[in-house]
Amino acid sequence: MILTAGKIRRNERPLVRFAFITDSHYASHIAPVPGDRRRYGDALVKMRRFALHANRLHADFAVEGGDFKDLGRTREESFAYLDSMEDTFSLFRGPRYHVLGNHDHDNLTKEEFLSRISNAGQMSARAFYAFDVNGVRFIVLDSCYRPDGAPYCRGDFDWRGAYLPLEQVAFLREALAAAPGPCVPILHHQLDAEDDTRVANAEEVRRVIEASDKVRCVVQGHLHEGAWRELGGIAYFTSPASVFDDAGVSEAHSLIEVFASGAVRIRLFHGKIFRQTTE
Repeated sequence: MILTAGKIRRNERPLVRFAFITDSHYASHIAPVPGDRRRYGDALVKMRRFALHANRLHADFAVEGGDFKDLGRTREESFAYLDSMEDTFSLFRGPRYHVLGNHDHDNLTKEEFLSRISNAGQMSARAFYAFDVNGVRFIVLDSCYRPDGAPYCRGDFDWRGAYLPLEQVAFLREALAAAPGPCVPILHHQLDAEDDTRVANAEEVRRVIEASDKVRCVVQGHLHEGAWRELGGIAYFTSPASVFDDAGVSEAHSLIEVFASGAVRIRLFHGKIFRQTTE
């Protein structure tokens, strides 16, 4: 399946091509449940296939969109799951980046999670940041905060409540304003949804994005079924979850290409978009 946001000129070549996967939910001790599509134990196999496929595609970089691991029975087991996923992700032979998801805080703090991963170009992994590749700015946000502004920490949160702190709204505004060209925001929770999967202050964040006139697509996760919605002239791509279905049946990762005009083309591998809305 191929999705396109914005108009791609004839014979135009992309400035950037990156690989994206989200919601792996690795936890080898959680067995499949009849009627439940989630396969927690298959995450390492899927991540390995993703990394090796991204190498073959010659992606400029790779991003995992949050919920990298799921809840271990102990903090030590959660660390083991996280380390195994990070080791497997590193099979991609290029720059790698992480987005924080709610399950990454199941029994860990932000600081503990960040201490076990690496983001390209950062001495210590940061929760929100921006980086430029070939004139395109990518802005990674951390929406793992409760609506009262408290950070997610060791399970002290409800997955149905997300918020982008004012500090990050200001960071987003400044990063967009200073960008030399098109921008692609990336976060775990949804900015366009109307239900519990949305960021509580999503309307405010969308206004900042729309006002910049530099964004044609926002990349998201969290909603396992995936979605595609066009709102206010911007496409919101919610990637299907990697955790769904057995390895070899659904890998649910994408190659995302960004063009000089800001247009974005997304090729999904073994995935399906269930919700498509244009407004």
